[in-house]
Amino acid sequence: MKTFTAIFLLSLITLALCTGDSDVSLSAPDSHSAEDFFVKRDLASSFVPRRQKRNAQLNLSTQKLESLHEVCELNTACNDLSDTVGIIAAYQRHFGPIPV
Repeated sequence: MKTFTAIFLLSLITLALCTGDSDVSLSAPDSHSAEDFFVKRDLASSFVPRRQKRNAQLNLSTQKLESLHEVCELNTACNDLSDTVGIIAAYQRHFGPIPV
């Protein structure tokens, strides 16, 4: 009987909170609305710096990059590192400067 009374009282409290005045907000007074998080596309692109391609500074051809991949695949440590830092950094770390 005590559990029934407790459940009944909790359901009444829940019902009172759900059907209360919808204009009254229980959230913090300084909370942001959803509109505060949206920015126009042209303005948003100015916040994010553009990434350069990893091979842009070396001007490597696709054939040269493919040969780096083939050499790095044979070394397990180089292959694993290339997944995280990229093929150029992994090759340079394990085999030294890239022959041009």
